[in-house]
Amino acid sequence: MRPIISVRDLSKQYRIGAKQAAYGTLRDSIAGSIRNPFRRNGSNSDDNTIWALKDVSFDVMPGEVVG
Repeated sequence: MRPIISVRDLSKQYRIGAKQAAYGTLRDSIAGSIRNPFRRNGSNSDDNTIWALKDVSFDVMPGEVVG
């Protein structure tokens, strides 16, 4: 019997102490880059990270219940 759901190498990481991601417009991003051209984009390497899931794999077979 083949699995109806197959998940491989699922990971979820949280950054503790990092600012929540702000979703702005393209205009906001360009204006921010002009105002502060040397600001680093992306995450700060000094932030603590916690792995909620790391490389989790599983199959769900027909008739099995998940949840």
